[in-house]
Amino acid sequence: MITLHPPRGHDEIFIGNTKYDRNMEHLSQIKSLRLGYPAYDIMGKSLPATYAAMFVNREEEFIYDRIMMSRMKGRS
Repeated sequence: MITLHPPRGHDEIFIGNTKYDRNMEHLSQIKSLRLGYPAYDIMGKSLPATYAAMFVNREEEFIYDRIMMSRMKGRS
């Protein structure tokens, strides 16, 4: 069963959790990127306040995918 992340907006996609103070310059092309609180683990438990959930608008999902695939290829 898929459950929705409570702070997720109507046209948003949850893309993962991150440390609140993490440098996310590589995602600067995504205008709709936002952080949501609280962040949850895969069991639905709240993570420490140092973590945030990341969301992007559905229209920019492909930009996020392109950025992350490019970063993965660079690690090979």
